[in-house]
Amino acid sequence: MRLRAALLAVGMAVLAVGTLGAPAQAAGPIHIGYYNKARCVELGTQYVREGFKKYECRWIAAQGMYSLWVG
Repeated sequence: MRLRAALLAVGMAVLAVGTLGAPAQAAGPIHIGYYNKARCVELGTQYVREGFKKYECRWIAAQGMYSLWVG
C-alpha cells in the first residue's frame, strides 16, 4: 500500500513538472462556418458582443460563400 502511494506521488510530481515546462500559447483564430455575406457579418458581430476580440469574413471563391473566423 505504501509502495502504491509512493508511486502515485512520484507520478503526480513528474506530471506537474512536465506541464510547467510547456510555454503558454495564445489560441489562434477559430473557424465557425460558411455563410452568405449578411449572415457572416451578423454572426461575427454577435461573437464580438459575446467576448471575442474580432471577427473576419473571408471570401472563399471555390464555395461561393464567406468563411467566418473569430479570434
